[in-house]
Amino acid sequence: MMDLALTKRPLDGLRTYPGNPRRGDIPTIAASLDRHGQYKPIVVSDDDVILVGNHTYLAARSLGWTDIDAVEVPYAHTDPKAREIVLVDNRSSDLGSYDTQALATLLSELSEVGDLGGTGYSDADLAAMLEGLQEPDEPPGPRPTLADRFLIPPFTVMNARQGWWRDRKHSWLATGISSQHGRDERLVYTAAAANPGYYDQKEKAEARLGRRLSNKEFEDHHLVEEVQGAAGTSVFDPVLCEILYRWFSPQGGLVLDPWAGGSVRGLVAAMLSRRYVGIDLSAAQVAANQEQAERVLPGGARMPDWLVGDCTDVLPTLTEQADFIIGCPPYFDLEVYSDDPRDLSAMDDAAFEAAYRTQLGLAAQRLRDDRFCALVVSGARDKKGLLRDLRGLTVSAAAAAGLALYNEAVLVTPVGSMRISTGRSFTSTRVMGRVHQDVLVFVKGDRQRATAACGEVAVADIEAALAAETDE
Repeated sequence: MMDLALTKRPLDGLRTYPGNPRRGDIPTIAASLDRHGQYKPIVVSDDDVILVGNHTYLAARSLGWTDIDAVEVPYAHTDPKAREIVLVDNRSSDLGSYDTQALATLLSELSEVGDLGGTGYSDADLAAMLEGLQEPDEPPGPRPTLADRFLIPPFTVMNARQGWWRDRKHSWLATGISSQHGRDERLVYTAAAANPGYYDQKEKAEARLGRRLSNKEFEDHHLVEEVQGAAGTSVFDPVLCEILYRWFSPQGGLVLDPWAGGSVRGLVAAMLSRRYVGIDLSAAQVAANQEQAERVLPGGARMPDWLVGDCTDVLPTLTEQADFIIGCPPYFDLEVYSDDPRDLSAMDDAAFEAAYRTQLGLAAQRLRDDRFCALVVSGARDKKGLLRDLRGLTVSAAAAAGLALYNEAVLVTPVGSMRISTGRSFTSTRVMGRVHQDVLVFVKGDRQRATAACGEVAVADIEAALAAETDE
């Protein structure tokens, strides 16, 4: 075994191998040298002829380098051993092959955090590679689209305004889902996001009374000037719920929902063969959810399990670990659900943050290792009209709980009355109407094992999902 020392060699003192049979892409190699530097030495003979790395040498010269890292073998370039080195280096490159799936994965991950410069591949190369990948069990004929395989393309923008999404949502609602049931009709998704004047009135009323008011009490008894743009109680989108279940949870697995609210997430879980445990402070809400489940779900279906109580108290009592967490925490006091002091939506900002961090930490403890968690959040404005960052708080709290941010997406929501309310208020407030929500997916443990635990994405229409549930 030869002991080869690494040395710096002046480029002017070296020669390329005469009649080198291989051609190289000098510009690509030069781009790599310029971006990363030289991470692999060339090999030269004792008479200064390059045996391995001729194109690296030429690329370095094109960049104006004066020297290069090299190792020297103890024989001349005419020696048979030197010729063997030249030939085996070329031939081993010829005989090598790629695991195209692994290569595409590496390139895709790199493209998500930056460009592909310095890799020798372009975005077009990656696109062609992804297009050419064939599933092992894929039948001959036209390849299925991303939507065929995953309901929608798994991109970071989800558009609930699209015709397909609206039709899918209509199909879900046609099953009898009515998440508003059990929630006070006067509970509103307030216009604070579009009109800070709402809080001006509320603040004056609280100062006059010497105590805080829930949004409901304020609107019932103290609202003097009607705020334009208030809409009905917010409802979790069943299509988003379906996508999150199909993409990030295993069939038959246990779904944990720390802030259950209405019935949507529980009913969709049952229809997609997931077990569900949701926690809510309101006994009336839980009773309404249970009544709806008995009415909507087919006979023999696995019933969701809604538990009454504060999730701070209930989560530590759960004995089985979950395979997926789904949640939509209150958006601060944008909707005030009750006057219960344990209700996150009734807390001031400092208390909200402390309780939210505690609850998310307890939920993470009930999640198995190597599993996903999906939280849907949005911004909300304070009494002065300033935006509070629930997304940032969620990422920070999740990290402290051992949940690493893995995916983020934007759910583009219908404009609805926001077109009117924003038009009326923007001139005086410069507050932009919010027509999206943030979808944050976290992973606990190893992302590859978490992905494997989910299994294949099973795509079926709602009727098939109901039929499958009935047959179990």
